[in-house]
Amino acid sequence: MQLTIVQLAKLSLTDVIAAAEKAQPGSVYSVIPAIKNEQPVFAVKVAAAQGKSVELALNARTGKVTK
Repeated sequence: MQLTIVQLAKLSLTDVIAAAEKAQPGSVYSVIPAIKNEQPVFAVKVAAAQGKSVELALNARTGKVTK
């Protein structure tokens, strides 16, 4: 399933990381292809300020970022 999401995504891994860092300042430390609300997404974890971890969902087709 994860490989299929990556193959069908319109974004490269570099694009996913850049979009996540733009949406949430910090360092991306995890990107996992997944299905969320029946949509292909990349579940991205970002190490934010003060040791907090923020998880974002980036739509694999559109690039839209949600928290």
